[in-house]
Amino acid sequence: MKGVTLLAIISLCIIIATYFIEFIIGFFNINDIMYVYRVCGVLSLLGYIGILPFFVKLYQKQ
Repeated sequence: MKGVTLLAIISLCIIIATYFIEFIIGFFNINDIMYVYRVCGVLSLLGYIGILPFFVKLYQKQ
């Protein structure tokens, strides 16, 4: 359970970091920044996928 919890914490930090990066970049008016949003989207998706095993393990322990 400790390994799955650590993975969920790291995944949550990745999700928060990507939203923070998107928030900061949103203040700058740069036209060629679309690739950063795509990379942040992929990282955010991987973060959500990383949280999934935590909830599966939690469901199994009930």
